[in-house]
Amino acid sequence: MNLESILKFHFPKSPRLSDESRGTSPDALNTTDALTAAGMAQSRVELGYSAFLGKMELSQAEKHKAVVLLTERLRAMAKDYEYVMELDEDKRNDLIILVAVFAFRDYCQSAATEKTCMDCGGYKFTFDDYGEKHLCKKCKGHGKVRNHCKRCKGRGEIPDKAASEAAEMPVFKTCQHCGGRGYSRFPVDLVRRAVNQLVFPVSRTTWWKKYRAFYEDAITELFKEEARADNEIKRVTRGE
Repeated sequence: MNLESILKFHFPKSPRLSDESRGTSPDALNTTDALTAAGMAQSRVELGYSAFLGKMELSQAEKHKAVVLLTERLRAMAKDYEYVMELDEDKRNDLIILVAVFAFRDYCQSAATEKTCMDCGGYKFTFDDYGEKHLCKKCKGHGKVRNHCKRCKGRGEIPDKAASEAAEMPVFKTCQHCGGRGYSRFPVDLVRRAVNQLVFPVSRTTWWKKYRAFYEDAITELFKEEARADNEIKRVTRGE
C-alpha cells in the first residue's frame, strides 16, 4: 500500500486497498491495516502526510494543518539562511508565514489544476472595440483554464524530431518549457510582490539573491516529506 491508497480509505465505496481480488491476494489489507499504516505515517511524518491529503483536497483542515506544520519547519530551517536571519524577529516571522502559504500553493499545482482565465479574468466573456460581448475563446466560457504546460499539454515530454528521424521511430525528450513537470508553477514574482507589500520592501534583484532559495527549499521540503510519508506507509504495510 502507498500514500495514494489512503485516499481510497477516506473515500470508500467498499474499502478495497489492493488491486487484487480479496480471495487471491496474499497480502490483502483490511481496514485495521489501513488505519494502522495511516496512523503511523501521520505520527512519524506528520508534515508529509497532511501536505499530501491537503493537496488531494481531502479537507480544508488538512491544508491549514500542512501550512502550520511547514511554518514550524521553516522556523527551524531559517538558521541556515543568512539573509533570513538578518531580519528582525517580526519581519522574519511574517516572511516565514508568507513563504509557507505560497510554497504549499505551489506544491499543490498540477497539470489538472484550474486557474482563472487571464483573457477574460474569469468573467467568461470578452468585449470587442465596440463594446459587444463575446464568449471567451481561450476558456470557451468556463472562466478557468487548465494549468497544464502549453507546449507538452501536461505530458512532460515532447517529440524529438531530429532523434525520431535518425531512429526512424518516435523519440521523446523532456519538455524544456516546463522542465518535465507537465504544468506551470505558481509565479514566483507574485510571492515577492506579496512580501514587498505585506512584510518589507524587496526588489526583484534582492529577492532572487537573498530570499528565493529559502522559498524554493520550502517547496522541496514538502515533496521530500511527502516521499517520506509514502515510504513510511509502504514500510508499515510490508510488516517491517
